[in-house]
Amino acid sequence: MSREKALKRINEYLAKQEPKKIELNSVEDLFKKVKKLDAEHRQDLRKMEKALLDYRSSYDKYETSMKNILSKSKSLSSEKNVLENKLKELGVNPRSVNGFFEAGDMIVDIEQIIKNKERFFTKPSIK
Repeated sequence: MSREKALKRINEYLAKQEPKKIELNSVEDLFKKVKKLDAEHRQDLRKMEKALLDYRSSYDKYETSMKNILSKSKSLSSEKNVLENKLKELGVNPRSVNGFFEAGDMIVDIEQIIKNKERFFTKPSIK
């Protein structure tokens, strides 16, 4: 087959094909939709970052408060022990004093909860 005949057949074939074109509006619409989706994503991301920062701040306040409560609890535990010894010196059974051992149990409970706080709350790590 000659070159001219081959070119003629190719041209005839191409003439029968519908022209393929991409509408510029389609590309622009796609870009607008992607930009809108990106804006939504960034907005949600900012909300999540703010929530994490708020949680971090609250956790830090909680941790400081727990340290103070633990310190006070240890002080009250010492006070309870001193009081228990004084009651025994006076010949009074500490169990007979209303609320004495309940207070001791509460001190132990408070200290255990604070020592195991990681089971309840996780310190946030923000990078």
